Amino acid sequence: MVLKIMSRHWILSFLVGLALSTVLLVHAQNQTGFISIDCGTPKDFAYTERTTGINYISDANFTDTGVGYNISSEYNSDNLEQPFLNVRSFPEGSRSCYTLNPDRVNTVKFLIRASFMYGNYDGQNKLPRFGLLLEADEWDSVQFEDASTIVYKEIIHVPKKNYIDVCLVNTGFGTPFISALELRPLKNGSYPTDPGISLLLFSRLDIGSMVNDKENFRLKDDVYDRIWSPYTKSNWVTISSPFNVHYFQSYYLPPSTVMQTSAMPENGSNSLVIDSEPSDPTSEYFAYLYFAELDQSQADNETREEEVFFNGEYWGGPYTPSYLFPNLSSSGISGDISPFISDLSSVQYLDLSNNSLTGPVPDFLLQLPFLTMLNLSGNDLKGSVPVGLIEKQKSGLLSLSFGPHSCSIIIYSVDPQSKNPRNHLEQK
Repeated sequence: MVLKIMSRHWILSFLVGLALSTVLLVHAQNQTGFISIDCGTPKDFAYTERTTGINYISDANFTDTGVGYNISSEYNSDNLEQPFLNVRSFPEGSRSCYTLNPDRVNTVKFLIRASFMYGNYDGQNKLPRFGLLLEADEWDSVQFEDASTIVYKEIIHVPKKNYIDVCLVNTGFGTPFISALELRPLKNGSYPTDPGISLLLFSRLDIGSMVNDKENFRLKDDVYDRIWSPYTKSNWVTISSPFNVHYFQSYYLPPSTVMQTSAMPENGSNSLVIDSEPSDPTSEYFAYLYFAELDQSQADNETREEEVFFNGEYWGGPYTPSYLFPNLSSSGISGDISPFISDLSSVQYLDLSNNSLTGPVPDFLLQLPFLTMLNLSGNDLKGSVPVGLIEKQKSGLLSLSFGPHSCSIIIYSVDPQSKNPRNHLEQK
């Protein structure tokens, strides 16, 4: 499978997947709706993992079978995340299951990830191979290169019931076990598929990644807690930006840390080629690509365009990425300002000008601690503006613009009796 990007100029940062395919947040990751299970730990055991900040709990309330073990001390290291220090093994029966009960109030779509590291927990030095089921349907098979190999199996799934069964199947090649089981809620509009079709992860690549000392990594500014793999080539030039980069017009919300790195070929006349060997050539593959312009001088003076070819056939483009963040100006957006923007908590610039936005300026914009520019001009906004935004503007921390073509103006009037004082935005 070969993905080729052809362009006069080359800046690229993207994710690639199968049928699912430097600035870290200082704030804790919002883990609302997360289910994070450390398998094989005692009942009521809970902790916050030191490297990821993820809050894990015991698996005792999710399965009624199996035996907990610690991995062999020779595979224990300071760099190993805590869930891989122990496993739950299932020596009895042909099928052993976990039952998850996710919160379905705000979403019906979930990312489910099962993680495994053998670590010679049983002292036998025999690598097992076993099956993995999702709600009685075949998910994947689990096998290992060596005892220290960490295997991730990830799938995006819309459950038919209020609960989800994840099962390990003994196929006669060793005792099944599991290290961790995780569930993450997704936006309903993300990763669309036909009804009844789940999406199995093939690969998720951080092009030009600065995290080259790890085979896989996760980021605190990824609201979906996805696992990424660094990808670069010897004949590429890597590029990075110290500024936050956000992709607003997307349910996929790629993290800023990934979008801040990119790559281009050493020879500007060459194509940027990403190739991989599919595990099943007969499967249907989906690729999700994200582009961002990281060079402001180029953004000011030139237009970059990319065309994408898949296995030699034209796939799309030309695409012209925006500098650091997709410009939402004149994008035909209507209605209230989307609450999805509140998920982009490290965003610096937000240009929503010249659309058909209505209603008040929402309070959740105050939850964007790094926001330094907000352009709302050329809309039909009415109602009120959070007083905190006005205070940030007065103190010079925020450039706030409603512009000459906006149908509204700011009136600096605060009700001192109000417990939630706001500045009024009045029809002109």
